[in-house]
Amino acid sequence: WGLMVSKNNRIYDKFRNRLMFPIMDHQGDIVGFSGRAIDKNEKGPKYLNSPETFVYNKSRLLYGLYQAKESIRKQDFAIIVEGNVDIISSYQAGVRNIVAPLGTALTADQLTLLKRYCTKIYLAFDTDSAGQKALLRSLELAEKVGLQTLAIDIGTHQDVDELITSGGDWQEVVRKAKPVIDFLIKSLSKNYDMDDSKQKADFVKQILTYIVKIEND
Repeated sequence: WGLMVSKNNRIYDKFRNRLMFPIMDHQGDIVGFSGRAIDKNEKGPKYLNSPETFVYNKSRLLYGLYQAKESIRKQDFAIIVEGNVDIISSYQAGVRNIVAPLGTALTADQLTLLKRYCTKIYLAFDTDSAGQKALLRSLELAEKVGLQTLAIDIGTHQDVDELITSGGDWQEVVRKAKPVIDFLIKSLSKNYDMDDSKQKADFVKQILTYIVKIEND
């Protein structure tokens, strides 16, 4: 599980000063651990995971799926967020059909696994340029797998946990999820003056780069 690491002839606790989360596969077997930094000044990554082994392949696992799969099957959609704490806060807010990748971009293997339980995925990613690229990549993969994809607008909040802990109505935010392209049109239009013909043309040009990725004519 990679709990310890050897360096300079000494053994260290790899997850020191971190909040620990056991990682289960979809059958409930513990296959690794994830540690979230507690100290804001931590120089390492926000989340640190066990090294990959023959049972722990992070591109084929989703954090929280074992606990969420029955709720996902019942509601026919899975919410995908970026962090483990987002899932805990979501449970406290009454939304349990939620999972997270393990520090990697969403993969086709993970989406294929989700397709066993639902026909739709809701993506709750940041609205910055990196988040928009992640949305587009996820949309392309989901179309190939055969999953309908919607996006959840978390507004100016850094993540779902922040939205919930600041008093936001998470259940209502989920209900307002939109198809990814509709979401991108709405969010990207805020960066342009739509009364200016040049900016409007630039907006259309940018949106078309996303629309052309859709396989359905």
